[in-house]
Amino acid sequence: MDNSITLDPLVLSLAKSDLDAADLILARPIGELIEPFNVASTFSQPSDVERLIGSAIRAALRQRNCEIDAVVHGLFDATHPLQPGPKTVADAWAILPYENKIVTIELSRDDLLALARELASGTGRDVRNLMGIRVVGIVDANRFSVTDLQAADGSPLPARPTYRIALNSYDSQSAGQRFPTVGRLVARPSSHRVLHDIDVRDALIDFFVSRQKVNRASLLV
Repeated sequence: MDNSITLDPLVLSLAKSDLDAADLILARPIGELIEPFNVASTFSQPSDVERLIGSAIRAALRQRNCEIDAVVHGLFDATHPLQPGPKTVADAWAILPYENKIVTIELSRDDLLALARELASGTGRDVRNLMGIRVVGIVDANRFSVTDLQAADGSPLPARPTYRIALNSYDSQSAGQRFPTVGRLVARPSSHRVLHDIDVRDALIDFFVSRQKVNRASLLV
């Protein structure tokens, strides 16, 4: 249903008190964006808005003493830059219209490479970026072939048995079979999957509330 369908006045009347209460919540200020955030995104070059979401996820986990090495997220339906100015709960809903929790998993370097290579196959709305770790690769015929992973500053990725990755609950279940390798990796007992009771949208709201003024220098990935 879209704007071409007339809303039913009886339903609106019956739901008026709930709709009024929702409008008050949506209008609540959460902070201010002090520079435009772009939505231009390709694999290995996340947009400002993706980095904002990833930073909110990292901050929310950090508050619960859970450190991560990287975060996976995409843009969903965002097609226009996020303009500077005061932001409200409604803006958070516009950025993240779906209900998703945060999931963390632990992957070996080889598994992390397999995850990155599958994410690199995404196109259009199916692009997901791996943020917090630098993905190195070759672009050929508009396809990104992952060759290596580095630390965010371009130095060698520290050698560890596993790396902790965060993603949303939808993507952790293969994003509707768009990313079957991701779903398989998450489901393995050795990945130590944890479903955190943190809504991604709430994490974004809290990121603004805790900082009040957000710019690129505020971002954590």
